[in-house]
Amino acid sequence: MSDHCPDCDTILEDFIEGSSMGQRCPNCGWSLVTMYTPPILEDDREYAITLLAGNDASPAVLKAISHLMGCNYITARRLVLEAPKVLFAGHASDILGWKTKLESAGVLIAITPEFPYSEDGQLLNGAVIG
Repeated sequence: MSDHCPDCDTILEDFIEGSSMGQRCPNCGWSLVTMYTPPILEDDREYAITLLAGNDASPAVLKAISHLMGCNYITARRLVLEAPKVLFAGHASDILGWKTKLESAGVLIAITPEFPYSEDGQLLNGAVIG
């Protein structure tokens, strides 16, 4: 396939948006689109998020833990004091949401096996799954 638009001969741009990928012409709008499944949705490994020791029992940390775990602040505080403690196990797409919310609240966590995805669900440079 040529990298030039068949209508106006402008160089095509590659794109990935949601579950679509393809090429489009920035000049005339011509495009070629196909289905795209992000690698994170094809990963069937199970990952575990572990709450690490060293977290403080600040309101932000307790709020994040209690919200994601569906527990009250007393239980969230107990989890912090009993760390390290596995909070959740699941597939990569589920883990990403938890990871983002916990880290944005300043919660210290570890993910096993090593989590190879960026915040947008794409594989990190050089990461290999399988």
